[in-house]
Order: sequence, then C-alpha cells, then structure tokens
Amino acid sequence: NRFPTNISVTLPQRHDSRLRLTQSLFNEGIRANYAVARSRFDGQHLAMRAAARQLAGEVQTAYLLEATARRAAEIYRAALTLVQENERGAGRLLAAGRATPEAVQRAVAERAGVEQQLAEARERHLAAARQLNQLRRRPLDTPIEVIPDAAFDLALEVSADSAVRLALAGREELWQVEAGERTAGAARRAATAQYLPSLAL
Repeated sequence: NRFPTNISVTLPQRHDSRLRLTQSLFNEGIRANYAVARSRFDGQHLAMRAAARQLAGEVQTAYLLEATARRAAEIYRAALTLVQENERGAGRLLAAGRATPEAVQRAVAERAGVEQQLAEARERHLAAARQLNQLRRRPLDTPIEVIPDAAFDLALEVSADSAVRLALAGREELWQVEAGERTAGAARRAATAQYLPSLAL
C-alpha cells in the first residue's frame, strides 16, 4: 500500500514548445524612452568634449606658467651675478677706505635677498614643470620643451564681437544644456505615454 503500482506514465513524456513573436506598431513609451536615451548620450558626449577642451586650456595655461617661472628664475640668476659683483666692489672700496662697512653689509644683504628669491623662483619653476607634466601624463621630471617666442606671434584678424560670437557658438556646455532640455521633454513624454493606447502585431 505504501508503493502503489497503478501509476500511468507515458515515456517519453509529452513536450509542448511555443514561439511567440510580437512586433510593436505604435507605442509612444518606446519612442519617448529612446529619445531620452539618445539625449542623455548626446549630453554625455558633449560633456566629454567640454572636458577635453578644458584640459587643453589647462595644459596651455600650465605651459605659460612654466615659461613665466623659468624666465623669472633666469632674471634672478642674472641679478645674482650683478649683486655679487656689487658686493665685491663694495669690499674693494672698503679696503681702499672709500666706503663704509654699512655699504658692504648692505651689499651682502642684497646678495642674500637675491639668492633667496632665486631659490624661490627655482622652486616655483620646478612646481610648474611638474604640474605641466602631470597634466600631460608624463613622468614629473621630464624636461619641458621650450617653444620659441616667434611661435606665439600670431596676427589676430578677429574682432572682439566676432570672437565672442564664435565662442558662444562653439561652447559644448550650452549644447549640453540643450541636450538636458531635450532629455527632460522626452522624459515628460515617456511619463504621459502610459495614458496612450499601444498597438502591437
């Protein structure tokens, strides 16, 4: 009684497979969601272009800062030679009895001040070079190529008004705002699409 033998089993068992294909003919929700995805993609693409333009501007600014710091260090290096010569001259005048000890002390103080300024200028130059190399994803101690000043002597044939107009026409941030507005409009259509009928085949 625990193991009944009146079980009717058909081997192999029946298997029923069905394939159903549905093609949407009209569904406003699908169209609106596709518009949302496309607008979001456009916004992300424009954000990437804006970031690339901003990075290029940061690299150019970092190069100009590095060049400024390098020139400042060169100026202080030349000034150090001058104050060293001034100190030597003051020492000779003192030895000849034609100057006071205060003149020598003043020359020593000037030399010490220029040496301090030169050390600070060298540190600023090294920091600017490291920042430029970091932005360009290079080793921090890579030497910076010096661009000749003639390369920056460009004739600007654009007026101020046309430059502003061109800048506003080519700003990815403004296009990104427009993409955000399109995304919001498509999201609103997607929210109201549930009240519309859909047709499928």
